[in-house]
Amino acid sequence: STSTKPVATTSSGSLGNLTPRTYKELDRVDANMKLVLEETKKRYPNLEFTVTDGFRTAEEQNKIYTQSKKDGVWRTSADGYNTKSRHQSGLAVDVYPSPNGKVNLNGGKQQEELINAILTTAKSMGVELEAGMNWKKNQDPPHLQLKKGSGATSSTGTNYYAGSAESMNVSY
Repeated sequence: STSTKPVATTSSGSLGNLTPRTYKELDRVDANMKLVLEETKKRYPNLEFTVTDGFRTAEEQNKIYTQSKKDGVWRTSADGYNTKSRHQSGLAVDVYPSPNGKVNLNGGKQQEELINAILTTAKSMGVELEAGMNWKKNQDPPHLQLKKGSGATSSTGTNYYAGSAESMNVSY
């Protein structure tokens, strides 16, 4: 079994003033992701954000995939069964700005500033994140995931990056 010991550290174990929904969504997410979000909140105390999606079951992932196919709006390429999302292994989150406690799903500049603050914090902590807003195809602005090859482990202790994405059937 691979250790789930985080590579990043912060000065405390509390996530501070994050929304109740964020606490719930981070429950089964990789420890490094939690630490990065905690540290981001410390460094940018006026930055309000909410994690709307963390860990997903295969059924939850499939529901999002099916809805995408039904309405023609791309949300994911992973059906949850044949192709898995990083959300299913606790290695991804969707995070939105939430000024005054209200989630802004059309974040625009606020979304970009939020993701950049989180990426900056992660880099300074030695955690490599990949942002969906930087993808060349099917951009996903609220999506953050631990970068392929980072050696991160899932909440179950499984190293999801031991092989290639194709051999693991993981969608990026």
